[in-house]
Amino acid sequence: MAVFGTGSYPTLYNVTQAMDPKGDPAKVVELLQQTNAPILDIPWGEGNLPTGEQTVVRTGIPAPIWRKWYQGVPPTKSEYAKITDTCGELAARSQVDVKAAKLNGNEKAFRFNEALGEIEGMNQSFCKALFYGDNTLAPEQFNGLSPRYSSTTAPNGVKNIIDAGGVGSDNASIWLMCWGQNTVFGHYPKGSEAGLTRKDLGEIDCFDANGDPFRGYADIFGWDCGLVVKDWRYIVRIANIDISNLISGTGAADIIKLMVQALHRVPNLGIVQTGRENPSANGAAPILLAPNPVFYTNRTIAEYLDVESLAKTQYTLKSGNDAFGRPITYVRGIPVRTCDQLLETEDRVL
Repeated sequence: MAVFGTGSYPTLYNVTQAMDPKGDPAKVVELLQQTNAPILDIPWGEGNLPTGEQTVVRTGIPAPIWRKWYQGVPPTKSEYAKITDTCGELAARSQVDVKAAKLNGNEKAFRFNEALGEIEGMNQSFCKALFYGDNTLAPEQFNGLSPRYSSTTAPNGVKNIIDAGGVGSDNASIWLMCWGQNTVFGHYPKGSEAGLTRKDLGEIDCFDANGDPFRGYADIFGWDCGLVVKDWRYIVRIANIDISNLISGTGAADIIKLMVQALHRVPNLGIVQTGRENPSANGAAPILLAPNPVFYTNRTIAEYLDVESLAKTQYTLKSGNDAFGRPITYVRGIPVRTCDQLLETEDRVL
């Protein structure tokens, strides 16, 4: 039997606070809502395991020889490694006393407002885990990006972590993510349902802190999700950006230059793979699998870049509109998006 404390469901005060002067459900101003752009960008795929995705990567390439006449050719082979990325389960439950929900005469609208809050909380939790989830510290979470790109001396760090020079405790990172089915994508367990789900339990018996029942409306929200990094070369972290220096303009890193450098750490920003080398054989066009590169920054860095784009001498940064007409900054044509879950208090990456 689940027991829920007084803070687990809306009280009469919460209900009345969500009413307009006429007693109807108010249009709630989401002061706690954040901008977490990765939610809109990540491609998703079903994993090949009930717990996630197992990827086979080539770790060694066969080496040919220069053959002389009458010389034999020794056999060669590739080397492979298996990598398993697990999923985590985000879960939430909303409960409201039937009497409290009916107080405003429109329990469906009130429950809908509650659902929006639950969904926003799950979006924020996912994005936090995307960048900082560490399943060695919290096994129930999936492994995020920072634990994978945490050392400048690791094989992926030597090439794909760029040190911006910050040494204090107010550091931040910029991430270049090249989303794609052969590079990096979100996944869910084999045989499960994609995306965030909501189940309306209807009117049921709920329980207070003493275990006593009351009638309430309940909803359960769930999201099985994880991150697959198939090719680490298509992610670049610009780490150790000193935020206080950036704001003051004294000793600040040249982050525009660092972002251009990040673009050159990626093997190919265009075509990753062609499906057919000879499309004229049957008249079909080649299959092109291209990554979708995006820069992610926190709000302070995003503001700095947008202001810098106004300089008439600045040609690397461009301001424009995205497909929906919203203003956006581009670095060499790559969009820069804001993620409020990216911190300004990161430890120095060594």
